[in-house]
Amino acid sequence: VIGNGWEHFQRVEEDKTLKERKPNLFEKPYFFSLGSLAPNKNIEWILEVAKRHPQYNFYIAGKSSLKAYGTNYRGYDFPNVQFLGYISDGEIKYLMRCCKAFIFPSFFEGFGIPPLEALSVGAKIIVAKSSCLPEIFGDSAYYINPYKTNVYLDNVLNRPRQSGEVILQKYCFSKFAKIVLNSLEDMVEKG
Repeated sequence: VIGNGWEHFQRVEEDKTLKERKPNLFEKPYFFSLGSLAPNKNIEWILEVAKRHPQYNFYIAGKSSLKAYGTNYRGYDFPNVQFLGYISDGEIKYLMRCCKAFIFPSFFEGFGIPPLEALSVGAKIIVAKSSCLPEIFGDSAYYINPYKTNVYLDNVLNRPRQSGEVILQKYCFSKFAKIVLNSLEDMVEKG
């Protein structure tokens, strides 16, 4: 079993024009997330936490909309949440770099590449203390309970954490490619 990497994100050029094209996105500090309609992504956590934090905006990129989460949700109940839909990798990278923190509240993940990408641009990451995420992100992440929304994000971000550099060095494609190559060479030698 090998891990994933983040180096592909180095080839993505940040779209800094986003700030000029959509200045309203940058009017106040924001938290950013990539989400989908999959229940394991737990976007509902963000919606509930956003209610407690009117001083911040919450942006969710990906195929999603408020209506998709149920008829009980009304847009005016979440004035500081905006579903961005599909956006370019360059826009994602720029939003990650400029956000107060990247939020990843998933109940379950196979790995969790988006927080790794966020770490690679220097973003703080808030991830669920569930599934494989604590094993992967160690002391570089701020952890939340994905079942509890009674959270104050400023308090979460005041907790100590380590630099993400150790995680970025641990999970890189070049390292895992060498492991695969060495395994293949061993198989050929043993014939």
